[in-house]
Amino acid sequence: AEYTSDITRPYYRQLAHLSAAFALLVEVSLMRFGTSLKFQETISGLLSDLLLHQYALSTSLKYYDEHHHASHTDQTELLHWIAQTRIHDAQNTLLELTQKLPGWRFLKWLILPRGLNQAAPGLKQQQSLIQALTHHHSFKHNLTDAILVSQPDGTHSPLAELEESFNLAHQLESLLKRYGDIREN
Repeated sequence: AEYTSDITRPYYRQLAHLSAAFALLVEVSLMRFGTSLKFQETISGLLSDLLLHQYALSTSLKYYDEHHHASHTDQTELLHWIAQTRIHDAQNTLLELTQKLPGWRFLKWLILPRGLNQAAPGLKQQQSLIQALTHHHSFKHNLTDAILVSQPDGTHSPLAELEESFNLAHQLESLLKRYGDIREN
C-alpha cells in the first residue's frame, strides 16, 4: 500500500501471510467439520485467537502510519514491540491450530515453512519501552488520551487509581530531582 512506511512495510507483509494462513485454515476446518465447527471449541477458539492477533496488528500498523511523527522514536519502539509480540503469538497459534487438523504436517509445512521465525520481544526492548512509558509523560498521554478512567457514578475505577498513582509518582520524581533525596543528608 502507498501509505506504508519503511518501518511498517515488513509487518504488513507478515500480516498478509497471516491472513492467507487464516483463510486457508478456516476453509480446511469447514471442510473437515462442516456445520459442527461451532462445537469444536478448541478449533474455533484458536481461530478467534488468530483473528484477534491479526486485528491488533493491523490496527497498530494503521495507527502508526496515520499518527507517527519522525521525532517520536518511542512510537516506533512501541510498534516494533506490538508487531513482534502479535506475530510471535499468531505463529504459535498457527502451529497449535495446524496440529489439531487432519494432515497437520502438510499444513504446517505450507503455512510455516521456516517454522516459528518471529521471536518475542527481548527483555532489553521491553525495559526500553517501559522506560519510555514511565518517563515521557506525553508519550503515555497520547496512548491513553481517549480512555475513560472514571466510573459514571463518580467513584474511582482501578484504571483511575492507576492513573493517579502514575501522576503522583511523576510528581514525586520531579520533587526528588529538584530537592534531592532527604536520606542523603
